[in-house]
Amino acid sequence: METYEELECMQDAPVIVADHNGLICSINRCFAETFNWKEEQLVGNLLTDIMPAKYRDSHSMGISRFLTTESRTLPEHALNLDVLCGDGTPLKSSHTIVAGKKDGKWRFAGKIVPLAKDGQ
Repeated sequence: METYEELECMQDAPVIVADHNGLICSINRCFAETFNWKEEQLVGNLLTDIMPAKYRDSHSMGISRFLTTESRTLPEHALNLDVLCGDGTPLKSSHTIVAGKKDGKWRFAGKIVPLAKDGQ
């Protein structure tokens, strides 16, 4: 599994980075092109903006638990979840999520790769 530092600077796969408050810090060009978002639409907004409503509460509880315990509860393998594209349509994608500290604060990077139509 990639590290936070590796994902943060990755350019050949769609990557999004959020801070400990759930605010989006950056998206790479590949993320913007793949999911039809512009950087100015996302940076500074909540990470939950790219999540279907059904995932938002679980996400918020998971982040709170992690920040309290600093213990990972996500599986080590990628998760297949929907992500919202810029036009609001969901797209089934493989999510690899890692955490790392930057300037003493937790940050989260996600490599989010669309899945083929058959889910593979």
